[in-house]
Amino acid sequence: MADHVYLGRSQHLSIAPRCPVCATVLDGATGVGHDERPDPGDPTVCLYCATALVFTADGLTVMPDGHLDDWPDVRAAVLSLQANIRLAHAEGRP
Repeated sequence: MADHVYLGRSQHLSIAPRCPVCATVLDGATGVGHDERPDPGDPTVCLYCATALVFTADGLTVMPDGHLDDWPDVRAAVLSLQANIRLAHAEGRP
């Protein structure tokens, strides 16, 4: 597992996709690594409902099972982010 993760600059997304689960408009993203703009197939997590998602050419879709099997570090980061989002909501933090 990586000792640290490089976060790129926050990006405003021109497509402004909606989370397919909670319907919140997700118009921003922060790249992990040096690739700051998301590409189709890149994972993300909805900060509102904690659903693991995947960017597509025209928006977002729910991440299919096994999508991150070849990237255990990314899978661990997604699971950690989901847990932190759920904890924040449970504690009444946005």
